[in-house]
Amino acid sequence: IDRTPCTWRCNMRRSISRFASITRRSMSSYAPKTVQEAWDNHFQAFGGQDVQKILLDYNDKSKVTYYNATEKTKAIFEGEKQIGEMFTGLFKDLSDLNTLEAPEIDVCEDSKTVFLVWACPGCGYEKITDTFVFDDEFKISRQFIFGVMKE
Repeated sequence: IDRTPCTWRCNMRRSISRFASITRRSMSSYAPKTVQEAWDNHFQAFGGQDVQKILLDYNDKSKVTYYNATEKTKAIFEGEKQIGEMFTGLFKDLSDLNTLEAPEIDVCEDSKTVFLVWACPGCGYEKITDTFVFDDEFKISRQFIFGVMKE
């Protein structure tokens, strides 16, 4: 293996470029046809704490409203950038998923909605509810989160 700086940099650039190309292709080929398909991606990405994969379910028109009942505060995240930052922060908080549970998940194709109840008490998330509203392309157009945190 040639480890001269130029060769190493060129090979690294090729590898990064190849990875970016594969990633772009897989992201551009993501086109769920049902709420369930979109939800499966979202739920799997959440469990894997994969921000890039979870962002496939949002677009620049998406809006997330989060109400923290413990602190009595509301935050609004709009577009992929802010929503990505929200998930990055959330996944930092969820450092131990051993207590993560989702006792209620209702997927409704007719209304294009998902209702989710989850908790991760080991990380301070006592009870959270999420309501997801999907658009005609099965992107999350609106998400409403109500959270009770450990005091």
